[in-house]
Amino acid sequence: MSKKNIKWLFATNTNNLRMIIAQGLLSSPAGFSKYYQDILEKTEGWIPLFKDKIPKEILDIATCEASHLTPCIIELSMSNIEGGVKASKNNEIIDINLSEANNLASIDILFIAAPLPLSCLLKVSFENKAKLDEFKKDVVTRSNVTIDKLKLQSTLRDRKLFVFTDGKKTKQPNSSNSQIDVTNYDALFSKLPKLSPINYSRIYAYGGMLAQFFYFSKNGKKTNEQYESFNRGDLNVDKYTSSLIVECLATSKHEGTTNSAKQQMYEGIINIAIEKKSDFKNSILSFLEADDWKDEKAKERASILANMLKTFESVDTKKTVSDQFNQAKTPLGKLLLILFLREDSESLIDYLKGHHDLFTEDEMIDFALFFGIRDGFLKTPSFIREYKGLQAFISTKMAESAHQLVDSSIQFTGSKSPLTIWQLLNKKLDKNRVKILALESCVNTIMPKADFMHEKGKNIYLGYLEPKFEIVDEHYLKAISINVINNSMYNKLA
Repeated sequence: MSKKNIKWLFATNTNNLRMIIAQGLLSSPAGFSKYYQDILEKTEGWIPLFKDKIPKEILDIATCEASHLTPCIIELSMSNIEGGVKASKNNEIIDINLSEANNLASIDILFIAAPLPLSCLLKVSFENKAKLDEFKKDVVTRSNVTIDKLKLQSTLRDRKLFVFTDGKKTKQPNSSNSQIDVTNYDALFSKLPKLSPINYSRIYAYGGMLAQFFYFSKNGKKTNEQYESFNRGDLNVDKYTSSLIVECLATSKHEGTTNSAKQQMYEGIINIAIEKKSDFKNSILSFLEADDWKDEKAKERASILANMLKTFESVDTKKTVSDQFNQAKTPLGKLLLILFLREDSESLIDYLKGHHDLFTEDEMIDFALFFGIRDGFLKTPSFIREYKGLQAFISTKMAESAHQLVDSSIQFTGSKSPLTIWQLLNKKLDKNRVKILALESCVNTIMPKADFMHEKGKNIYLGYLEPKFEIVDEHYLKAISINVINNSMYNKLA
């Protein structure tokens, strides 16, 4: 049996499946904002993948918590995963490497440390067409469930995965039993080593930030360079404010130490954005008014920011929003004002469409990063999630970051960022793309260097020649800022 012919299967329910897609990761239960019991609850950070078929008692666990739950079986691909994992052989836990195809053929269960990206999910099987149609109908109503390339099906072969034979009798999975006997599996699972816990809140914040970073990289050369540097991992903390924000998010490189009052302030606001979403404003004010600042100058600056935000929130203030933004003296001041003004990244995008002239390109990317952090990947606008290839890329980046944080040997191959709007324009700036993005006001047409005749108000060239188009940088930011680039527009360009 070759590695390619093996089917690696995971059993869950459609409620969990929706959350897996929405959050962008097949995670341990700690990574779900709403989780229904399945086999993950028993393997403590490991994702168990069964070879070719799912045992009845394992499938039953996925529907035992509530009567409305619908079972489903996910087939996963190992082709883009590298590294050492655990496996079950003769009821013992052994170490194997995913590159060892012969060893894979001789085992029963693979145990891979969570999380896994959406790019590893190949297809979802349903026990009948009615359940499949019900799921399809449900997901189209949810803005954060983008199916992308994941196949949903219920063929005869798929349906056989849900039928179990006991002697001469055929039995369907039983969803009414809240206590499933998995004694033999519990004994096996207890032999799995303990894994370091993953702070999924920070991983999802990283994914949300990356989604916004990608979208706002349309704003110009500088922002696009920052995005590309971020993907390479070579950001210079002293170069841009956004670099500091990225470092303070504490993905794989940052250890959480505060080297300056400025960094302490950014890191504190980021922590609140991640952990205190429901009470963000009051938590920010309490943080700024605290007494544990490193020096008096920082404490004074924090107090000024707190008073500015209270004035901004006051119904008695006579200053317009634009006036208050113009009077904010620092990038952090403007950042806090915009965070208090708008609740999520989609409303930020809508606001900047009509108020782009208030902010610089650098300020807009700072806003995007912080809104992405506060939203997390879960609340990324659907029109961004549906950019061709973006959801799979960000999912892989989140999974990579999670494994790096706990020094896992797991790596994911084939991850490549889709081209940004700026990259697409630089690759090919033609009439069609200019029209789709409404950039006529910031493009110059350059005719080729060739002899021509001027006749009756026309420049006439000999032969078939094509003009070149060139972006006028000083006009580009205004033109692109008022244009919300939806998934349909992007996918026509990609």
